[in-house]
Amino acid sequence: MRYCEIKIELANEEKAAVHTLLIERQLSFQEVDASTLDAPPEGRTRFFLYLGDDEREQIPPILDAVRQAVPAVEIDVRDRDEDEWRDVWKKFFTTRRIGRLAIVPSWETAAHTPVDDEITLHLEPGRAFGTGGHESTRLCMLLLERLTDRFRYRVSLFSRLAEQLHVRAPSSLWTVAQEAASPSEAPAILDVGCGSGVLAITALQLFPKTQAVAIDIDPEAVEVTQENAERNQVSDRLRCDTTPLERLDQRFAIVLANLTGPTLIELAAPLAAHLNQGGVLIVAGILEAEVQVVQAAFLAQGLIETTRATEGEWAALEFLRVQPVRGAVITGPPTPEASQAQAMSRGRASKRP
Repeated sequence: MRYCEIKIELANEEKAAVHTLLIERQLSFQEVDASTLDAPPEGRTRFFLYLGDDEREQIPPILDAVRQAVPAVEIDVRDRDEDEWRDVWKKFFTTRRIGRLAIVPSWETAAHTPVDDEITLHLEPGRAFGTGGHESTRLCMLLLERLTDRFRYRVSLFSRLAEQLHVRAPSSLWTVAQEAASPSEAPAILDVGCGSGVLAITALQLFPKTQAVAIDIDPEAVEVTQENAERNQVSDRLRCDTTPLERLDQRFAIVLANLTGPTLIELAAPLAAHLNQGGVLIVAGILEAEVQVVQAAFLAQGLIETTRATEGEWAALEFLRVQPVRGAVITGPPTPEASQAQAMSRGRASKRP
């Protein structure tokens, strides 16, 4: 099978604009920086996109949009066959570690030896966003792992969340139960814009007695998530489809959304509405310049910020719902505060270099 490879290279300070553009166009890509084996020159970042023959009509508008966003960009387009495509990925995607989490590509599975206390995720990269190569994915995974650390202490703010995740305390310390989940249990985790499914799968690995729902508007992302769920033996605990967020009629203990700043602001109300009391919302894909307005949008929904993590120019925020929630899930229009924050964020985005 033939593929078209698009390589986009630009200065580091310009990469945010292209990253946002690719996300908004729902394109799967790999971001390559100085931390990868196939590193670009110092001060430069590369994006790789792989499109099949049936997607070639997308190439001209993609290239036009990239050049409009960053006039000084360097773009190379070439045809490759499937074997070459896999070989290119193998050059710069090796096992990545994020705290106790290890993301292992399929071609390293046989040779991989887990370290003590490791949680291993097996992924086939390339067809959907979310391989742990981008800061926003790593930050989400880091905040998820930190949640488990909080259950070592009897912190009242998180005790209700622990109950919803089936975390029990047989002694003075919280421990995560390892038994299989019952098929009749309601899902506890929601991953919005799941991409490769890496966040939902991470959460299911961290909380073995829970179930999850993963949604994405891209049918191929749904397919990739299902494949990765099977690869990680959690497919019996994960439901993945293209159901719109506003059509979900249940609440969750953990809601994950690795999107973009403006999109998060636009979805602040429905994301918050799907959160149980004591539940945690983790959002990422936020540039440092957007943190304040994104935070304001979620504070306006009655949530409180409990922590944040940053890497480079990217940030992830964690919010907690303390107040009780009653009645059906209602996902109406954004509050005036959220609408104002969204307008401010779009104004800043339009001024990015």
